[in-house]
Amino acid sequence: MNLKTISNHPIWSGLVVAGLCSFAGTVTGLIDWAEAWNIVVMGWRYLTDSSTVANWLIALVGLYIIFTFILFLRNLPERVSEVSWLSYRTDKFFGVQWRWRYIDYRVSNLNPFCPSCDLQLDPVQDSMFHAIDSITLHCDCGAGPWRYDKSWDKLNHDVTKRIQQKIRAGSWQADPGNS
Repeated sequence: MNLKTISNHPIWSGLVVAGLCSFAGTVTGLIDWAEAWNIVVMGWRYLTDSSTVANWLIALVGLYIIFTFILFLRNLPERVSEVSWLSYRTDKFFGVQWRWRYIDYRVSNLNPFCPSCDLQLDPVQDSMFHAIDSITLHCDCGAGPWRYDKSWDKLNHDVTKRIQQKIRAGSWQADPGNS
Protein backbone atom coordinates (compact mmCIF):
# COMPACT_ATOMS: atom_id res chain seq x y z
CA MET A 1 0.00 0.00 0.00
CA ASN A 2 1.58 3.29 -1.05
CA LEU A 3 1.23 6.76 0.47
CA LYS A 4 -1.23 7.96 -2.18
CA THR A 5 -3.53 5.01 -1.52
CA ILE A 6 -3.36 5.58 2.24
CA SER A 7 -4.15 9.30 1.92
CA ASN A 8 -7.26 8.56 -0.18
CA HIS A 9 -8.53 5.78 2.09
CA PRO A 10 -10.97 7.08 4.75
CA ILE A 11 -9.96 4.65 7.50
CA TRP A 12 -6.20 4.97 7.03
CA SER A 13 -6.34 8.75 6.78
CA GLY A 14 -8.46 8.85 9.95
CA LEU A 15 -5.90 6.71 11.77
CA VAL A 16 -3.09 9.01 10.61
CA VAL A 17 -4.98 12.10 11.86
CA ALA A 18 -5.71 10.40 15.19
CA GLY A 19 -2.02 9.46 15.56
CA LEU A 20 -0.88 13.00 14.79
CA CYS A 21 -3.36 14.49 17.26
CA SER A 22 -2.22 12.05 19.93
CA PHE A 23 1.42 12.93 19.26
CA ALA A 24 0.67 16.68 19.35
CA GLY A 25 -1.24 16.29 22.63
CA THR A 26 1.62 14.37 24.19
CA VAL A 27 4.22 16.91 23.08
CA THR A 28 2.20 19.92 24.24
CA GLY A 29 1.66 18.24 27.61
CA LEU A 30 5.41 17.89 28.06
CA ILE A 31 6.16 21.55 27.37
CA ASP A 32 6.50 23.94 30.31
CA TRP A 33 4.68 26.91 28.78
CA ALA A 34 5.94 29.40 31.37
CA GLU A 35 9.54 28.44 30.54
CA ALA A 36 8.84 28.65 26.81
CA TRP A 37 7.42 32.17 27.24
CA ASN A 38 10.51 33.18 29.25
CA ILE A 39 12.75 31.99 26.39
CA VAL A 40 10.76 34.07 23.89
CA VAL A 41 10.97 37.17 26.14
CA MET A 42 14.72 36.70 26.68
CA GLY A 43 15.25 36.34 22.92
CA TRP A 44 13.33 39.55 22.25
CA ARG A 45 15.32 41.43 24.89
CA TYR A 46 18.58 40.15 23.40
CA LEU A 47 17.57 41.39 19.95
CA THR A 48 16.40 44.81 21.16
CA ASP A 49 19.14 45.61 23.70
CA SER A 50 22.07 47.82 22.78
CA SER A 51 25.21 46.06 21.67
CA THR A 52 28.91 46.79 21.20
CA VAL A 53 28.69 46.14 17.45
CA ALA A 54 27.99 49.16 15.26
CA ASN A 55 24.41 49.34 13.99
CA TRP A 56 25.58 50.07 10.42
CA LEU A 57 27.51 46.77 10.45
CA ILE A 58 24.43 44.85 11.54
CA ALA A 59 22.36 46.56 8.80
CA LEU A 60 25.05 45.78 6.20
CA VAL A 61 25.12 42.09 7.17
CA GLY A 62 21.31 41.99 7.05
CA LEU A 63 21.26 43.53 3.55
CA TYR A 64 23.92 41.05 2.42
CA ILE A 65 21.84 38.12 3.69
CA ILE A 66 18.69 39.43 1.98
CA PHE A 67 20.57 40.06 -1.30
CA THR A 68 22.12 36.57 -1.21
CA PHE A 69 18.72 34.98 -0.54
CA ILE A 70 17.15 36.85 -3.49
CA LEU A 71 19.98 35.73 -5.80
CA PHE A 72 19.56 32.17 -4.58
CA LEU A 73 15.83 32.24 -5.33
CA ARG A 74 16.37 33.74 -8.80
CA ASN A 75 18.92 31.06 -9.73
CA LEU A 76 16.77 28.11 -8.72
CA PRO A 77 15.96 26.00 -11.78
CA GLU A 78 12.41 26.45 -12.93
CA ARG A 79 10.26 23.39 -12.80
CA VAL A 80 9.24 22.52 -16.29
CA SER A 81 6.09 20.47 -16.48
CA GLU A 82 7.23 18.38 -19.42
CA VAL A 83 5.53 15.10 -20.03
CA SER A 84 8.02 12.28 -19.73
CA TRP A 85 8.36 9.64 -22.42
CA LEU A 86 7.58 7.16 -19.65
CA SER A 87 3.96 8.31 -19.88
CA TYR A 88 3.87 7.05 -23.50
CA ARG A 89 2.15 3.69 -22.97
CA THR A 90 -0.23 3.19 -25.87
CA ASP A 91 -0.12 3.52 -29.65
CA LYS A 92 -1.44 1.95 -32.81
CA PHE A 93 0.88 -0.29 -34.84
CA PHE A 94 0.04 -2.72 -37.65
CA GLY A 95 -3.66 -1.85 -37.43
CA VAL A 96 -3.98 -2.79 -33.76
CA GLN A 97 -3.87 -0.73 -30.55
CA TRP A 98 -0.95 -1.73 -28.31
CA ARG A 99 -0.40 -1.04 -24.61
CA TRP A 100 2.68 -1.62 -22.49
CA ARG A 101 4.53 -0.73 -19.31
CA TYR A 102 8.15 0.10 -18.60
CA ILE A 103 10.32 -1.98 -16.32
CA ASP A 104 13.85 -0.64 -15.87
CA TYR A 105 13.15 1.81 -18.74
CA ARG A 106 12.42 -1.06 -21.13
CA VAL A 107 9.13 -1.85 -22.84
CA SER A 108 7.40 -4.66 -20.98
CA ASN A 109 4.00 -6.39 -20.87
CA LEU A 110 3.24 -5.50 -24.50
CA ASN A 111 -0.38 -6.40 -25.33
CA PRO A 112 -2.58 -5.90 -28.41
CA PHE A 113 -6.14 -4.55 -28.14
CA CYS A 114 -8.99 -4.39 -30.62
CA PRO A 115 -9.26 -0.89 -32.12
CA SER A 116 -13.06 -1.24 -32.25
CA CYS A 117 -14.05 -2.56 -28.80
CA ASP A 118 -10.79 -2.35 -26.83
CA LEU A 119 -10.82 -6.07 -25.92
CA GLN A 120 -7.40 -7.61 -25.41
CA LEU A 121 -6.47 -9.81 -28.37
CA ASP A 122 -4.81 -13.20 -28.10
CA PRO A 123 -2.48 -14.53 -30.79
CA VAL A 124 -3.44 -17.75 -32.55
CA GLN A 125 -0.91 -19.80 -34.54
CA ASP A 126 -2.34 -19.63 -38.05
CA SER A 127 0.07 -21.77 -40.06
CA MET A 128 -0.49 -25.46 -40.66
CA PHE A 129 3.28 -25.94 -40.85
CA HIS A 130 5.41 -25.51 -37.76
CA ALA A 131 8.35 -24.17 -39.78
CA ILE A 132 6.25 -21.29 -41.18
CA ASP A 133 5.43 -18.54 -38.72
CA SER A 134 2.04 -16.94 -39.09
CA ILE A 135 -0.22 -15.60 -36.37
CA THR A 136 -3.69 -14.10 -36.36
CA LEU A 137 -5.32 -11.83 -33.84
CA HIS A 138 -9.09 -12.33 -33.54
CA CYS A 139 -11.64 -10.33 -31.60
CA ASP A 140 -14.99 -11.52 -30.24
CA CYS A 141 -16.67 -8.36 -31.59
CA GLY A 142 -16.02 -9.49 -35.17
CA ALA A 143 -13.38 -6.86 -36.00
CA GLY A 144 -10.30 -8.10 -37.76
CA PRO A 145 -8.84 -10.65 -38.12
CA TRP A 146 -5.32 -9.27 -38.23
CA ARG A 147 -2.91 -11.72 -39.87
CA TYR A 148 0.87 -11.43 -39.64
CA ASP A 149 3.42 -13.58 -41.45
CA LYS A 150 5.78 -13.67 -38.48
CA SER A 151 6.03 -15.26 -35.06
CA TRP A 152 4.47 -13.73 -31.96
CA ASP A 153 7.96 -12.95 -30.63
CA LYS A 154 8.95 -11.27 -33.91
CA LEU A 155 5.75 -9.18 -33.91
CA ASN A 156 6.43 -8.07 -30.32
CA HIS A 157 10.01 -7.24 -31.29
CA ASP A 158 8.86 -5.18 -34.30
CA VAL A 159 6.32 -3.25 -32.20
CA THR A 160 8.96 -2.63 -29.51
CA LYS A 161 11.36 -1.28 -32.16
CA ARG A 162 8.68 1.12 -33.43
CA ILE A 163 7.99 2.31 -29.88
CA GLN A 164 11.69 2.93 -29.32
CA GLN A 165 11.96 4.74 -32.66
CA LYS A 166 9.11 7.10 -31.74
CA ILE A 167 10.71 7.78 -28.34
CA ARG A 168 14.09 8.56 -29.94
CA ALA A 169 12.53 10.80 -32.59
CA GLY A 170 10.22 12.50 -30.08
CA SER A 171 7.25 11.79 -32.36
CA TRP A 172 5.37 9.92 -29.63
CA GLN A 173 3.99 13.27 -28.40
CA ALA A 174 3.11 14.70 -31.81
CA ASP A 175 1.03 11.89 -33.25
CA PRO A 176 -0.06 9.36 -30.65
CA GLY A 177 -1.96 6.48 -32.16
CA ASN A 178 -0.86 7.07 -35.76
CA SER A 179 1.57 4.58 -37.10
